[in-house]
Amino acid sequence: MIERFSDGTRRVLAVAQEESRFLGHQRCGSEHLFLALLRDPGVAGQRLAAQGIPLDAARRAVVEVQGRYPLTRAVDGETLPFSPNAKAALSNAIDAADEGGKDAVNTDFLLSGLLKANSETLSAVLMAIPGVTAPTLRDPS
Repeated sequence: MIERFSDGTRRVLAVAQEESRFLGHQRCGSEHLFLALLRDPGVAGQRLAAQGIPLDAARRAVVEVQGRYPLTRAVDGETLPFSPNAKAALSNAIDAADEGGKDAVNTDFLLSGLLKANSETLSAVLMAIPGVTAPTLRDPS
């Protein structure tokens, strides 16, 4: 599956792992993919930036919803398993690329896949960000 992802999408996945480890989480979830996309300088990150969602507020919302744990719970550099919602987002991203007739899954497809996954965790995170509601964030496709 990873061979289908563009270099930018692979970087986003690595950043999502970093976000998860930073918060001491034991798995990489939809909320971590979202944080990584907020940090992305590409098209998906620009789309999210246009929504006016600050990274620091989003990270605080993830902590509010999921908690924060000692950094010793996840070893730096360790690949964490993806949550079912994150796996659904990745699968949706591949489907979106296929529907668009594209071989590579770019970050825009990842954002679309994430939004189509309908993660309750991500919805709770979005609701915890001041001034943002889940319906505000729309699928760009």
